[in-house]
Amino acid sequence: MSARWTQSPHSCAGAFAGWHGVGSLEVLALPGLSYFVILQLVILDDCIGDGVKDLCHGIQVTPVEEEGGRWSVVVLSFLSLLTTQESSDGGAAAKGQKWLRPATDKEEYFEIGHRDNYGQTFFGIELTSSRPLGEDLVRRALVHLYWKVPVLRLCLGRRDGRLWLREMDSCVLDFKVVKDGVEGEEQQKLIEHMFNTAEGPMWCARFLPAVGGQGGALLMCIHHTATDGLSNLKICHCLHTILDDLTAERRVDDAEQLGDHAGDEEARLLYERERQRLLQDPELYKRRKEELMAATKIPPPILSVLSFPRNEVATTRSVKLVLDEPTTQAFRQVCKSEGVSVHSALTGVVNVAMLGILEALPNAPPDYNFVCSHDINLRRYYEGDTSRILGVHIATFSYKMSLITPKDVMHKFWSYVLEFHGRLHGDLKDRAPLQAVALRLMERSKDDNFKECFSSTAVPEYCYAISNTGDVTNTLPGNGDFVQVTNLTWCASLRRLVSLMCFNVHTFRGKLNINLAYSTHFMERDTAQQIVNNMQDVITSLLTKGPEGRE
Repeated sequence: MSARWTQSPHSCAGAFAGWHGVGSLEVLALPGLSYFVILQLVILDDCIGDGVKDLCHGIQVTPVEEEGGRWSVVVLSFLSLLTTQESSDGGAAAKGQKWLRPATDKEEYFEIGHRDNYGQTFFGIELTSSRPLGEDLVRRALVHLYWKVPVLRLCLGRRDGRLWLREMDSCVLDFKVVKDGVEGEEQQKLIEHMFNTAEGPMWCARFLPAVGGQGGALLMCIHHTATDGLSNLKICHCLHTILDDLTAERRVDDAEQLGDHAGDEEARLLYERERQRLLQDPELYKRRKEELMAATKIPPPILSVLSFPRNEVATTRSVKLVLDEPTTQAFRQVCKSEGVSVHSALTGVVNVAMLGILEALPNAPPDYNFVCSHDINLRRYYEGDTSRILGVHIATFSYKMSLITPKDVMHKFWSYVLEFHGRLHGDLKDRAPLQAVALRLMERSKDDNFKECFSSTAVPEYCYAISNTGDVTNTLPGNGDFVQVTNLTWCASLRRLVSLMCFNVHTFRGKLNINLAYSTHFMERDTAQQIVNNMQDVITSLLTKGPEGRE
């Protein structure tokens, strides 16, 4: 049996927008035949009522394309689908799995970590809408997202003795609506979420609808093997655009992909180039090795005031500091006037905040050596246009720098930060983060490095990490015709037994956001909260007194 659409397809506003009767059957206009698989899964998920299931029972499936091939009408058949979850082509196993490529070192690193409940990335966007955002609309948006974003179709498997990436057999969503949910509690659940990486999906979503249905909070957790921070921001923007399009009853083109899932070919070339530099320059090799040793052999000073291990299951939790727009603008302006980046200034602010935690120590030394791990976006070193690159493109091993901080640093704060800023940006220009990776791979194998990362319960090798995506306005504008993004938060799980904390930083809608993720193995919430409170006090003091403590 077949059917042909007799009205404008735009009256349907994409998949699931409306059901229309033809004789005694129900048919749906869909943009592209690929939606047939999606419809199976929605039916199985009980998103459509039993009446429609009964109506479709036993009907054969015949897709009929309209002239031009742009639109299709599908008459649904779910006779076998109500008793099996195989896809319409007989299941991927019958045709063979779609293997993509071997996993990169960093992808393998995060999958190894995930077995220990590490390697989850989290982001949440708060939404307001001038039209209702219901469960069906959000689900449709996530289905579109699956088809538009290649990294969301990933799963993992073993092949030829090593880890490989492959494409999922069919579209499966891990999505729930949490009515009356508390955002912080749901975030905590997601940051501990374990994925079935062998089958997928390697991501999940939760929607907390606002009272009245005019928006809500949309939370997502994605396996770190699939994405990094910049990729997640692009996914946020794509999801917001889809939600706005569906709300506006505009067609969503799933064939238009968000980006390209790139491997580590460029990264490996960069590492090899720097390895050759180290081999050809003994003085550079010696200096980088000394820096690496200095940045990995200094116990974090804050351990001296912490009682650990704490008697609870170790996990990642977080506390937030959000500066309002006037304070953010003032802080950015003073950083600019002092010739330093916001990132460098925040590194100094964190160190002063740490001093506030350590000041109660008896016989305190005149200064402390804080080691910070900086997440480096490798795209900065790639050649050509990197705007479409998705995946994990952060250095195989993070870049650590030590910074001696005197107790009276606030009297010379900006000169202290300026010195660090010069070192950091000099290292970035000289590709020191790439050399640090090359050096570790020269000294020990990748497997030895990974084994140490995930089997060691020794003292943490750095005090804290900073992961800074900067001002995200260009990547995530957040403005739509009907749906607006009003707030963004994000973080990632920690290696809880060997990592103390990570400051996840971004600026959105003119507000500087700092989300401090900490390990409950080492810290209580009160300590983490005190650190961000100290940071607030330091920033306020800097803006009040001006540079070098001047009134």
